[in-house]
Amino acid sequence: MRGQDLRQLDRQSGAGVFNSFAEILRRNVVSDKPNAFNKIFNLFLCKIADEDGHAPAEELDFQWKLGESETDFLARMEDLYAKGMEEYLGVQLDKKFQSSTNFHFLDVYDEPTHVANLKILREVVELLQPYLIRYSARHQHLSDFFEMLLNTGVKQEAGQFFTPIPLVRGILQSLPIEDLIQQRVAAGSRVVAPLTIDYACGSGHFLTEAMTEISKYLQGVDPNSLQGQQRTWLTTRSQNFEWAEDAIYGIERDQRLAKVSKVAGFLNGDGQARVHQADGLGDFQTEANFTGVLRTVSSSRELMKFDLVVSNPPFAVPNFRRNLEPTPHLFRLYKNLSAESGEIECLFVERASQLLRDGGVAALILPLSVLSNTKSVYRATRRLLALDFEIVSMLELREKTFIATNTSTVCLFARRRQRKDVSKALRELQVLVNDASRAGEHEALENHGVDLVALRTALQANPDADAAYDSDILAHAVRARLDGSSDAVVAYSGESSKEQEGFLGYRFSRNRGNEGVRLIEPDDLDSSGLIYGNGSVAELIRGQFRKQAVPLADATKKHALHVPSESLWNVLDWSLRNPSAHFVEEQDPPTASPYGDFIDDLPGNLIALTDLEDAGSVTLVKGANYPKEQEVPRVTSTRILTASNLDLATRTLKLVSFRHLRSTTNLQVSMRPQKGDLLMAIASGSLRHLGKVAVAESDIDAYIGGFLLLLRTQDDVMRSVLEFNFLSARFRRFVLGLKEQNISNLTAAKLRAFPIYMPDNLEAFSTELSKRLDSGPQIPVV
Repeated sequence: MRGQDLRQLDRQSGAGVFNSFAEILRRNVVSDKPNAFNKIFNLFLCKIADEDGHAPAEELDFQWKLGESETDFLARMEDLYAKGMEEYLGVQLDKKFQSSTNFHFLDVYDEPTHVANLKILREVVELLQPYLIRYSARHQHLSDFFEMLLNTGVKQEAGQFFTPIPLVRGILQSLPIEDLIQQRVAAGSRVVAPLTIDYACGSGHFLTEAMTEISKYLQGVDPNSLQGQQRTWLTTRSQNFEWAEDAIYGIERDQRLAKVSKVAGFLNGDGQARVHQADGLGDFQTEANFTGVLRTVSSSRELMKFDLVVSNPPFAVPNFRRNLEPTPHLFRLYKNLSAESGEIECLFVERASQLLRDGGVAALILPLSVLSNTKSVYRATRRLLALDFEIVSMLELREKTFIATNTSTVCLFARRRQRKDVSKALRELQVLVNDASRAGEHEALENHGVDLVALRTALQANPDADAAYDSDILAHAVRARLDGSSDAVVAYSGESSKEQEGFLGYRFSRNRGNEGVRLIEPDDLDSSGLIYGNGSVAELIRGQFRKQAVPLADATKKHALHVPSESLWNVLDWSLRNPSAHFVEEQDPPTASPYGDFIDDLPGNLIALTDLEDAGSVTLVKGANYPKEQEVPRVTSTRILTASNLDLATRTLKLVSFRHLRSTTNLQVSMRPQKGDLLMAIASGSLRHLGKVAVAESDIDAYIGGFLLLLRTQDDVMRSVLEFNFLSARFRRFVLGLKEQNISNLTAAKLRAFPIYMPDNLEAFSTELSKRLDSGPQIPVV
């Protein structure tokens, strides 16, 4: 068989190959499906190397030849595999260490299992050998074929969640690619296409879609408007994705996924992209497999070469720091990590900053916890975001986004600030804070939550730019100075499953034989969902990058808003507000009070909960946190109340079941509820139950657990004031803005941020409450 004899895969034959491969596995009782699909990706790499290495009239090596020995056949496959690994992934296989298991669909340990495995290998090679795998243009049916292989055969692990194509397309269409091209032209760069990288490229979705989007804009560049090397590059490299070798970079630590990503490129007609099997957090000087602009001649924290970083990096990888021991000096954030840290996503945020040139653009999918988690590494990450990036948009993606996890995430769209701007802003602030004539600028800083007294104190030490990365007040004063009166786009996918699926344009199927992403509009990827297309969120975000107004479709308006940049931040703890928090007023949640929010109708004022604490009117008692091994499956004298003991409907305690700790466990007596205490659920996977309250009708012989908070007041009247504040629609609106990655938290610090409505006349409040209680419930509790 020669190259000219190969047939192109179409939709029908692609499905046929996939089903035939599955049938081969079933017939030969191959139970380890992920391993089997890994082997077929190895064979794809062999076939691509074979097609690349032969002229159309030459005989191909990827085939079973009649009469040949199995030794010759296997040797030829191993040679093709070694060639593919070196040519496409930059990995040279040493035969001394090279495994002979590259094509083992079965465990081979004797002659019969060797023969059985060889039979399967031959069948699979004969299945693939008639078809062309390497293409120079994109075909949708080949993308579909790849997705079938990916969804069925590639196990996602170690924080990896492959990004569905519709979402990837929406993210890429949100970016100002045309502007990045124009900037490279204006700078005189030989390569006109934006230098683009996904440093955790996984299945390669961001790489293939980036090439498709960039190609659209390259086709619109007039060669006659260019000169010299730029014109030569565009006319000779812009066809058939050849330009990708100069501009598209992928990094993937997992060798298996690096191969998958490279195969994805060839099946999509864009196999020229540079895919490096390497560590996306590696040293630019010493990482062996880095090539091109990724390689530096000396060790450096900053690379500053890329126009665009787009990625869904891994997160929550325990003990990842042990892999960074040679390179801790490369990251500011390293000192905030412990030996057991799992917050690898924070270093990927910093790596994006290092990769981008000034004015470059990033689009990163991150866990929602990055926005508000109080761990030191997350706080330091938010300071880095404030100093290094202009946040253009944040898109909150709820639990229907990824098939392998129910984790809520946020897609952060940002532009890299000029590196000199931090030092410049610090110098300006040193002058500004001591100039009484600039009261208007002082007020602008205060509107951003900056305490001028604290800022003056911090500036007295003449801090340099590095100091700002370790100081909340300096970081956010600089941010406020640089952001000025700018605005940003916040968006979110919706609350209910129906809203989310309508926004995303897809849903997941787990039906056997039909697993994976299924479009809401199955025949038209371009019209499915609200994330991209005409009047979409993508258009709004791209317009925000370009400072252009964009009209939204009516259906999209409830998913996206323009807000002042200062409102992105919670000034009490310098966390970033969840995008969904900006939509709370639109949602208008109902009150949880069966008597209505009558307290809001009485004359009164808003006061801080801390004022009541300082006056001794209320004491906050946090629940018990204890090692899991202290819990026992038998009744003991040390009982623990959990959020399940709080009855949402009756606002009373259900004392039916408890958790039990070892009797030797020492807990504070103050954690035992007394008659009249108000208990609140401060952690829950459901926003409906977060912040629910109950009143202790008697002293309770049990301790509150860590997911509860106890409010002990000086009298029943004050207790009732707090209770009906926390039942109000105002409070439910406040709670809706606290959605986190998995478990949402209402810490004591967050609760103190909620203003308490205090009636002027507490006696009148008590009288009105008595009337309501006597009349009975007016509103059913949902």
